Amino acid sequence: MTKRRKTVLWGTLALWTMSACLHGQDTGGLRGQVTDPSGAAIPAAQISLRTSGGTAATSETGEIGTYFFANLPAGTYTIRISAAGFAPYESPTLNIKAASSSTFDVRLRLGSSQQEITVADANQVDVDPSQNANATVLQGQVLDALSDDPEDLRSDLMALAGPMAGPDGGQLYVDGFSNGQLPPKGSIREVRVNSNPFSAEFDKIGYGKIEILTKPGTDKLHGSDFAQFDTSTLDARNPFGTMKPSFLSQQYDGDVSGPINAKTSLFLDYTYRRQDDHALVNARILNASLVPTRLIQAAPMPNTRLSVSPRVDYQFSPNVTLQARFTYARNGNDGVGIGQFNLPITGTTSRSNNYSAQATATWLVNHATVNETRFQFTRSDMATSGISNAPVINVAGAFAGGAATTGSSFTDQDAYELQNYTTRTRGAHLMRFGARLRGTLQNTGTDQNFNGTFYFSSLDAYAATLAGVSQGLPWLETIANGGGAFQYAITTGTPFASAGQVDFAPFFQDDWRLRPNVTLSMGVRYEIQNQISDEADISPRVGFAWGFGKKPGTQTPRYVLRAGFGTFFDRFGIAQALNAERLNGINQRRYVIPNPNFYWVNTPATLPLPVAQPVTTYGVDSHLAAPRAYESMIALERQWPRNITTAITYVVARGVHELRTRNINAPLPGTYVFGDPTSGDYPLGKRDPLNLYESSGVFKQTQVVANLNLRLNAKFNLFGYYMWARASTNTDGVNSFAANSYDASSEWGRSLYEVRHRVLFGGSVELPYAIRLAPSINYYTPMPYNILIGQDFNGDGQNNDRPSYATKADNPAYV
Repeated sequence: MTKRRKTVLWGTLALWTMSACLHGQDTGGLRGQVTDPSGAAIPAAQISLRTSGGTAATSETGEIGTYFFANLPAGTYTIRISAAGFAPYESPTLNIKAASSSTFDVRLRLGSSQQEITVADANQVDVDPSQNANATVLQGQVLDALSDDPEDLRSDLMALAGPMAGPDGGQLYVDGFSNGQLPPKGSIREVRVNSNPFSAEFDKIGYGKIEILTKPGTDKLHGSDFAQFDTSTLDARNPFGTMKPSFLSQQYDGDVSGPINAKTSLFLDYTYRRQDDHALVNARILNASLVPTRLIQAAPMPNTRLSVSPRVDYQFSPNVTLQARFTYARNGNDGVGIGQFNLPITGTTSRSNNYSAQATATWLVNHATVNETRFQFTRSDMATSGISNAPVINVAGAFAGGAATTGSSFTDQDAYELQNYTTRTRGAHLMRFGARLRGTLQNTGTDQNFNGTFYFSSLDAYAATLAGVSQGLPWLETIANGGGAFQYAITTGTPFASAGQVDFAPFFQDDWRLRPNVTLSMGVRYEIQNQISDEADISPRVGFAWGFGKKPGTQTPRYVLRAGFGTFFDRFGIAQALNAERLNGINQRRYVIPNPNFYWVNTPATLPLPVAQPVTTYGVDSHLAAPRAYESMIALERQWPRNITTAITYVVARGVHELRTRNINAPLPGTYVFGDPTSGDYPLGKRDPLNLYESSGVFKQTQVVANLNLRLNAKFNLFGYYMWARASTNTDGVNSFAANSYDASSEWGRSLYEVRHRVLFGGSVELPYAIRLAPSINYYTPMPYNILIGQDFNGDGQNNDRPSYATKADNPAYV
């Protein structure tokens, strides 16, 4: 750690220590925890404090069921607590004393939470950092309205979260664990989207964050079953297809919940789904007479999914509760990779098994401190096989066929995650600190591209090649007739590789209620991982919320002005570490041969590859730094009558050290002659490509989001947003190559993950006669398209060259 980083860190911690000792003496505080009958924490419970003059303050319990009010004027309050699936609680004689902090814990009973006392406070703007108005909480009927299909449910949640900054997409947490598998909808109690985006507890940028909390057991026996069947009867025909293929989806869900004894409860859910789907192939191929013809075909893609997940909650003592959850999921997919230009012969079959065991212990240390320890172990195995091991044929702009690049492969992965978090209140401060340790061990065996790939520039070149082979013409004559591939790539060697990765991240977060209407949040996170030289990174976070324009007779603000800034780091993935080990020039060798003087229909048992052919290797830049994004936000939230809230949010993100791959041994500019594999001056002397994972990319992203949330009453709940975004970058991820290895300036432009306009609208409306409407609209404009010609004119081994503008001088016949 540099001296400057140490100074900033210790200076920030000193500020927190000083601020924790400063709190008002003329007001009091209130804290507590809300639990279910088994003693398990209830997050997102709605809490309202009222005086004779109206609502004084509202809040919501956090992830471990705790709540906190600071700077409350001394007096008598009525506290009202409600949560989905539980009977509401009310106590009219709660005394708050000056210069003291009271504790009030509540254990809710099972029952209905829909009654008038919670309606008025269900949708209020608040200066609490987790109560940002552009966050969305899904529970009850709104959650029920989402799709029961696992893939559709994931898509709905990702769309609701919106695009996060950078190329990595949304992030999913299940019961506090990262990289979680989406559980069946029947086991989900609540979904929180984009809550508290600048908290130091989380590593990724807060926008795009999805937190899922699963259901605990109940004190009485309950159960439900669900069956759903979908067919293609009402589906529209794909406009690119000539006929509508059949479709059948069968899904069965069920759960059972109840007590095991006085201290233990069980919740068990299962889901099974089978889909008989099809993928549309729309390609140009050659018929038996080598005449180009259009192929439009619906190729079958059946898939199955089975998931079983029991959860046990145990009250070890009045202050300690234990939660354990085990999940088994099995997936089977056929025809993976088929569609568009990819012919059915390129499809693969995959089978996977996933096991996950989670345990959480919550300890109420004292009236002001709660400690939570979580541990998760996951094991997954996946096997993939192809239909054929013939060479892959890739014809630019026409089709990909022959076989899949993957013959037979497997991946076995063991991963663990250990967390220990402590929440403590002190006066006007709510402090949370702890650490997370993660480790992954992955063993793989893959023969990807062991069968080789021929790349053709056009369908005519492929036809000329087949004609020459069938007629037994000399290879030079076939080339003269316009035949021959412009590139051949193949991998040989040992298919097995393994790698391990560990990362560790402690954090400290302090939410300081300076005044009843002002909150200052400060946090810092420290991250370290192996595999790269840049192992240690410090991530400061700060947030501010100011409520103003009080509603008459209440302490509830009409407006909340919110701002935040944070640094967020990403991790270098284990997949890249494995690839660098596998393709190190010793374990496996990848050959890229421009303009090969051969072509074969079936991969020969002994490949006639000269020893002098270049070998492509992969490596990790010794100066690679963890990708980091600097994100800032300002938002104005407005409370309207009848439980309507709006928010306008402006988000700016700047990313540096973004990952990409570059051939550092590409021919120097102007020295390579297309069609002559012996030409070119190479920096390393030999012609072997060296693809290096490096962190030289940058991105800029701007987002403007307008949120609307209407909770008029218990039967009417609508939400939605409009987002405008602009994202520019010179890399689209770790596996992207620049068209010119020595000049990345031409790469700067609209990012492939940019969605310029997006509109999402959803909710639940209950009508008479038990009829419920669940509107769901998700519209977004297309993402940018990267135009490539599918050839390698500069000899860097990548077929990603772009077309250039033509002039009249390039074509003298042009008039």
